[in-house]
Amino acid sequence: MFDIMPRILIASLNHTQPFAEKLLDKLTQYYQSIGLLSDDKQVATQSIAVADMLLVVMDSQWINHIADDAVQFDALTDALRRSDLPIITVLVGDATTPPVTQFPPEHRALAYMSKVAIAEDEAFDADALTLARQMAGYLKETSPDGYKAQTGRAISAKKRSGVPVNVLIIIVALLFGVLIVAIPRIRNNSVTATPTNTPRFNETVSARMAQRDFQLGVSAGLSNRADVRGQELLNGVELALLDRPNVYIQDLAYPIDLLVQDNACTALGGIDVANTFIASPDVLAVIGAGCEEACKSAVGLYDRAGITTISPACTSPILTQDNHPSFYRVIPSQAYHAVASAQFALQQGWTNVLVISDEQLIGIQLANAFINAYQAGGGAITRISIETT
Repeated sequence: MFDIMPRILIASLNHTQPFAEKLLDKLTQYYQSIGLLSDDKQVATQSIAVADMLLVVMDSQWINHIADDAVQFDALTDALRRSDLPIITVLVGDATTPPVTQFPPEHRALAYMSKVAIAEDEAFDADALTLARQMAGYLKETSPDGYKAQTGRAISAKKRSGVPVNVLIIIVALLFGVLIVAIPRIRNNSVTATPTNTPRFNETVSARMAQRDFQLGVSAGLSNRADVRGQELLNGVELALLDRPNVYIQDLAYPIDLLVQDNACTALGGIDVANTFIASPDVLAVIGAGCEEACKSAVGLYDRAGITTISPACTSPILTQDNHPSFYRVIPSQAYHAVASAQFALQQGWTNVLVISDEQLIGIQLANAFINAYQAGGGAITRISIETT
């Protein structure tokens, strides 16, 4: 028997309505309160507000027509604002998720959501069953009461420790395995290297897998094929997970799921990726970024969200000198280069040094680090600042 407003919604455009109705008919075998998203704006808005899950039917033409359906467009925008609402993209037939840049700005997070491909031929029933099982996994985690109402089955008590600090400590231990593999190569800027691309991930699609307990975000520059550092970072994380795919707390195993995002090694990319991770209620911590622009632009967002980030490659002094509690790194700050230079000068017996620096923030901080270390060792400084334009 259906509620007045279905708690599981299927959103589709007019040309995919027949497929959506067929899918609805199949899923009603497993769920009690499921229906198509209304084409009435008020009803659609209210339905999204109380929904337990949203399925978005997407074929190869969806990206070209979503802006023509104002009700569906606005409803999907509202759904993506809900951090507690699981959204699954249902790909029709051979359809694939469009690149994130092709989505309307309001819908770009959809490019990173879970997805299930459902065939239109004889494999439809089997694919629909796969979808139903994935839906059950999400409902159990996000809405236990909704799962019971939908299926008529209560969820058995699950022993969980509820100690996220311990989880973070164990994940940090996992990162040491990542560093063993990734750090010697992440700092190699050779463009001749050709690491093997990871089949499970690509530049725009997340690797959110059903029935996983913890998500670990990975922010890496993956879209520039000439710069292999991002792919190497990702390869290192995957190798570490092959060796240790679970964390253990009080003898209970918790599998680690990866949510991989491409920051393109740009400031805007770092911000977009941070917003995606912050919008996910499952992300516990983030590995990355691997380039300065993405690290510096996003660090304030992670601070406000309380998400710990650990970078294997960002060396800017401002990341650890400007009170960013979310940021950690496993590589020395560039400031230590300046300190080492000061120590070297003192060892050579150079007692008077002229320091020339620009007025950019990084230049000022490096100059200050050198001056402080050099003067502490008894050296005398003359400083000239150069105005940059």
